[in-house]
Amino acid sequence: QDHIRAILDAGYSYLFLSNGKFVIKPRGTGSSVFSFTTANILKDSFSAEQLDRSGLANLVKVNFRPLETYNAEAGVTREDEDDQRARAGYGTTGGVVEETLQMLAVDRETHAERLAETILRENVRTSWVAEFTTTVKGLAIEPGDIVDVTHPAKLGWAAKLFRVEDVEMDAEDRLKLKCSEYAADCYT
Repeated sequence: QDHIRAILDAGYSYLFLSNGKFVIKPRGTGSSVFSFTTANILKDSFSAEQLDRSGLANLVKVNFRPLETYNAEAGVTREDEDDQRARAGYGTTGGVVEETLQMLAVDRETHAERLAETILRENVRTSWVAEFTTTVKGLAIEPGDIVDVTHPAKLGWAAKLFRVEDVEMDAEDRLKLKCSEYAADCYT
């Protein structure tokens, strides 16, 4: 399990079962593969909320093991100073929320830098999460897919992009999707 976790971390990926096979899918850029509206979101199943950003890191450290140093641990740091200033009045950390990640399968500094930057950008730019249930029409949806959501419960949400984080099927063959806001510039 530790080896699988290390590989998933290094690729910033999902692991899930699809059609009887294990699938590894990396997070990254993409376009919507499915549109959700009130026509295919089951009544009273939609909920959306803004994330409590107080616990999301705005300083990310990634520890890795470079080959050039014979796997002696090294680290890179990425931070968003604007977000830290915006949070400066809250709590006792001066607005800095730190997260340190161990990436055991990462052996290049450039790779560690890209991971740290991507994770930081996701933490700072993701504001919304949504959950809803749909019919078997959404059966092809997998974790990591990008979907667009239009719902009257959220004014201004016209084809708002989300990344599917989790898909659960219930006993009545309905799919419950858990999604987080998608910002393409997190992956550049």
